[in-house]
Amino acid sequence: MGKLENNNVSVSYNPETKEFTGEDKQDSFNLPAFYNTTKRSAKKAWEALQKDFSESTTYHEAINILINNGVAIRSYCMMD
Repeated sequence: MGKLENNNVSVSYNPETKEFTGEDKQDSFNLPAFYNTTKRSAKKAWEALQKDFSESTTYHEAINILINNGVAIRSYCMMD
């Protein structure tokens, strides 16, 4: 299991199940989170996210990296 985290976002990846989960650490009112709805290209997307992840990566930037590398993402607010 892999995990990337900074002050903005936390992203976890399970290579066995090809599942991503992530949480926005900046929006404490809505508690945005995401998960993947497809497993195709998961390994490639994780490698791209690891390469591009930095201390300034935001929640939306992490999602965009995954989407641009072929993984469909569902984002939601945990407060709903």
